[in-house]
Amino acid sequence: MLAEAMETVSKFKPIPFVENNQSNKENFAAYLAQHGCKTYNIAMNTLAIHVTDPLAHHSTIQGDSLNFTA
Repeated sequence: MLAEAMETVSKFKPIPFVENNQSNKENFAAYLAQHGCKTYNIAMNTLAIHVTDPLAHHSTIQGDSLNFTA
Protein backbone atom coordinates (compact mmCIF):
# COMPACT_ATOMS: atom_id res chain seq x y z
CA MET A 1 0.00 0.00 0.00
CA LEU A 2 2.82 2.43 0.81
CA ALA A 3 4.44 1.78 -2.58
CA GLU A 4 1.22 2.79 -4.37
CA ALA A 5 0.97 5.89 -2.20
CA MET A 6 4.53 6.86 -3.12
CA GLU A 7 3.63 6.58 -6.81
CA THR A 8 0.98 9.25 -6.15
CA VAL A 9 3.47 11.40 -4.19
CA SER A 10 6.05 11.13 -6.99
CA LYS A 11 3.50 11.99 -9.67
CA PHE A 12 1.38 14.72 -8.03
CA LYS A 13 3.72 15.91 -5.23
CA PRO A 14 1.09 16.47 -2.51
CA ILE A 15 2.07 17.36 1.06
CA PRO A 16 1.20 14.26 3.12
CA PHE A 17 0.75 14.53 6.87
CA VAL A 18 0.96 11.02 8.30
CA GLU A 19 0.27 9.75 11.81
CA ASN A 20 3.33 7.68 12.59
CA ASN A 21 2.97 6.31 16.10
CA GLN A 22 3.86 2.64 15.56
CA SER A 23 6.76 2.62 13.14
CA ASN A 24 10.37 3.69 13.11
CA LYS A 25 10.32 7.39 12.15
CA GLU A 26 13.90 7.31 10.89
CA ASN A 27 13.20 4.42 8.49
CA PHE A 28 9.99 6.07 7.34
CA ALA A 29 11.78 9.39 6.74
CA ALA A 30 14.52 7.58 4.80
CA TYR A 31 11.89 5.87 2.64
CA LEU A 32 10.21 9.20 1.92
CA ALA A 33 13.60 10.81 1.14
CA GLN A 34 14.23 8.11 -1.47
CA HIS A 35 11.09 9.38 -3.17
CA GLY A 36 12.17 13.02 -3.12
CA CYS A 37 10.53 14.22 0.09
CA LYS A 38 11.89 16.36 2.89
CA THR A 39 10.34 15.23 6.18
CA TYR A 40 9.49 16.85 9.47
CA ASN A 41 8.57 14.97 12.63
CA ILE A 42 5.86 16.81 14.52
CA ALA A 43 4.84 15.02 17.70
CA MET A 44 3.76 11.55 16.52
CA ASN A 45 3.19 12.70 12.94
CA THR A 46 5.38 13.02 9.88
CA LEU A 47 4.95 15.81 7.35
CA ALA A 48 6.52 15.20 3.94
CA ILE A 49 7.10 17.95 1.36
CA HIS A 50 8.48 17.04 -2.06
CA VAL A 51 11.79 18.80 -2.74
CA THR A 52 10.40 20.39 -5.91
CA ASP A 53 7.79 22.23 -3.84
CA PRO A 54 9.00 25.73 -2.86
CA LEU A 55 7.75 25.13 0.68
CA ALA A 56 10.47 22.50 1.13
CA HIS A 57 13.10 25.23 0.94
CA HIS A 58 11.30 27.74 3.15
CA SER A 59 10.29 25.63 6.11
CA THR A 60 11.82 24.93 9.50
CA ILE A 61 10.63 23.07 12.54
CA GLN A 62 10.93 24.30 16.11
CA GLY A 63 9.58 21.95 18.76
CA ASP A 64 6.20 20.82 17.49
CA SER A 65 5.74 23.88 15.25
CA LEU A 66 6.42 24.07 11.55
CA ASN A 67 7.35 27.55 10.33
CA PHE A 68 7.42 28.86 6.77
CA THR A 69 9.52 31.81 5.64
CA ALA A 70 9.55 33.85 2.47
